[in-house]
Amino acid sequence: DEANKYFFGGKIEKEIIKGWGYTRYTVKKIGPMAGTLMGVDPNVPKVDRFITLGGEPYII
Repeated sequence: DEANKYFFGGKIEKEIIKGWGYTRYTVKKIGPMAGTLMGVDPNVPKVDRFITLGGEPYII
């Protein structure tokens, strides 16, 4: 449904690739998915969506 918002708990970690010096970003642990619980019509079609990590925005 389009009314509810969903997100995962988790943390983006920054690490340097040894020998190369490049930065790599990983999410090693993803916590449970959480979301709002707005009531919606059960006949509303389901939608695909991108589920984000919760918390403060992390600019890379």
